[in-house]
Amino acid sequence: SSKKMRKHGLETLGLLCKLYPAECANRGKEMLAVFKETLSGLVGSEDPDMTVAAGLLCGLNDFMHHFSDAEDLKWTASVYNFMVRGMELTDHTRHEVPRAALRLLRYHAKFFKLNLFADEGMLLRIKKLVNHRNTDVRKAALPACEPFA
Repeated sequence: SSKKMRKHGLETLGLLCKLYPAECANRGKEMLAVFKETLSGLVGSEDPDMTVAAGLLCGLNDFMHHFSDAEDLKWTASVYNFMVRGMELTDHTRHEVPRAALRLLRYHAKFFKLNLFADEGMLLRIKKLVNHRNTDVRKAALPACEPFA
């Protein structure tokens, strides 16, 4: 389906940036624009597509290893809020979105320092996920605690 294609496209875009940063450096802004546009569409939706959301979070995780727009506090806050929203989606049968959100937090917490300090509920969210009934969610939640240690 087109949703799965978008998901895989976002994941591939992020992976290309992670594995081939020198080759992607000239196109970094254009690639970031794709992530920003997708995020904007998902945030503005009443019922965002979870398949695309998982692809966005996975793609951003890989993209942010070498590229980011950390100076843009509005963008950082948007990504953070979407990541938090993704962590709270634990009642779905597939848990791709919360796992992807947890990986993003684990590897890129430094980009969200201001947001993390202002968010009193983050540790409670992670604690809830560490005790989640789904094994894969639990496995992703434990390493997400590292930035707080």
